[in-house]
Amino acid sequence: MVACSPRREGAIPHPPSFEDIMKHSVDILDPDRKEPLEEAVKKTMLLHEALRFTPQELDAIQRSSEPPHLVGAGLQDATCRGLELLWWAAKDEPGNPVALAGLAYVCLGTSPWREFFEKKTPEFEGVEAVIERLKKADPENSLPYYLEACLRAQEGDAASAAPAMATAAEKNVLETYRLHMCRRVIAAAESLGYSKFAARLHGLSAFAGVGLFNGLCKAMLERPEASEEDARACLLLGERHEGQSKLMIDALVALSIQKQALEKLPENEAAGELERIEKRVAEFREAHRMMTSLRKDKSITEERWVRYFDEMFSISEYEAIVALAREKGVVERRQPHAP
Repeated sequence: MVACSPRREGAIPHPPSFEDIMKHSVDILDPDRKEPLEEAVKKTMLLHEALRFTPQELDAIQRSSEPPHLVGAGLQDATCRGLELLWWAAKDEPGNPVALAGLAYVCLGTSPWREFFEKKTPEFEGVEAVIERLKKADPENSLPYYLEACLRAQEGDAASAAPAMATAAEKNVLETYRLHMCRRVIAAAESLGYSKFAARLHGLSAFAGVGLFNGLCKAMLERPEASEEDARACLLLGERHEGQSKLMIDALVALSIQKQALEKLPENEAAGELERIEKRVAEFREAHRMMTSLRKDKSITEERWVRYFDEMFSISEYEAIVALAREKGVVERRQPHAP
């Protein structure tokens, strides 16, 4: 098995307490940041390292054979070891779409680790077979067809992604399982004794699959022979992705996809939507500014931050930030987005 690298000298205690996290948490994009960039990056990396599960903790989770915890542990360790844990979860619950989606995401997002895992695990059926299993586990979901399109594009022929995109368009639902995956990281962390706050913060590390769709649409639309039909297929993907995104990073990816697609469509058709996208991105930028201020507010308790995370996962990150900012009197420069 592939183990995580040893923790550095002077590392933050593991798992970190609320006080440890607040002391070492740095917003690298904060214009008022006092630390040099190199120091800020070092502090951020140390915090990530303190939150990451140790090899011994990964072993304990694997021995427990709890599929939700296996999925969570695998998603926060996007290496060969993470793939192994996700594969175990998918074997234990062969019809579990969250485990299958997580395994497919990590396979598609970490090609070198996937190749290494495939060599050391000859019984692994391969990512294409995992996608086929996901189609059977969740037949009304367009996700496996979009993942199939990602695979085709990664194989070097973006044009061959079109049939899978067309099949995806025939489905009425896109469920990416991103929040389900975050919750499984949280459950795995709590099973290891992490505090509610540390577990929820670590839950946001489940980034598997975040950039896949953007890469797919970029590959399809940058082809010289890209058609209006390709643009509309990517636009639909972006719209669906935005519609079910609770986290701002997912929504921003979805908006980027839509912008790429709209720029390939007639100007009179795209203008209004491009304006809406610019407005939405500005709202997210403003939310980030408010969060930068909130991070510096020492009066916000650990319990309130836990509630903030729970609101983020249940409502949306944007609305959770706005609610906390209003509560703490952080001035809003523009009105929040109307639902």
